This record gives sequence, C-alpha cells and structure tokens, in this order.
Amino acid sequence: MSTIYMEKGGKFEKEIAAEENIFFYIVRGELNVNGSEVMFRNLVEFENSGEKKLKWKRWKMRF
Repeated sequence: MSTIYMEKGGKFEKEIAAEENIFFYIVRGELNVNGSEVMFRNLVEFENSGEKKLKWKRWKMRF
C-alpha cells in the first residue's frame, strides 16, 4: 500500500503488469485518470485484463 501526494498540475505514470490489479481512493481534489475525470471520495479500480499504463494528472485542489 502507498500514499501519493500531488500538487495541482502534478503528473504520475506507472506501468502495471498484466497479472496485477490496482485500485486507489481519492481523498482530496480531482484527477484525470487515463482521460477520465474522477472526483474526490471515489474509488478507482482497474480490472486484471492485460498490461495497463496508469496516467493521472491532478487538475483541481479541494481542501
């Protein structure tokens, strides 16, 4: 388990192996994850369906 803190405009990329699953919960702010906007207090889960490239950008801060 990891905690990632991002400033507004911050970017993050990670390759996820085909046999791995990933999910994350957005505590504050809003993200653009692989082209989809995700609001705070949402859980994002990726299926175990082949190699994935996770890209997100923080575009709005919420305090």
